[in-house]
Amino acid sequence: MPMTATIVSGIMMILGGLGIILGVYVIWAVWLIVVFLLIATFTMHNFWSAPAEQRDAEIIAFKKDLALAAATLMFLAIPLPWVFSFWI
Repeated sequence: MPMTATIVSGIMMILGGLGIILGVYVIWAVWLIVVFLLIATFTMHNFWSAPAEQRDAEIIAFKKDLALAAATLMFLAIPLPWVFSFWI
């Protein structure tokens, strides 16, 4: 079901990004992006089953996506109400 997965992941990223930018349902928006990144990380960058010549690139992409998920979680440390939103 690649078409469904593409549509669902696109909606997750759009809603997550808009939620963070606009300051609407920030906690839900952050979790949408984190869930997307974790699912994409473990399904797309499975370096443990990659051929030897691709393994290094997959390890780098895997660690990059984990770092992005961790960085996204840091948005939760910003106190609410979201002072960085465009609604001010």
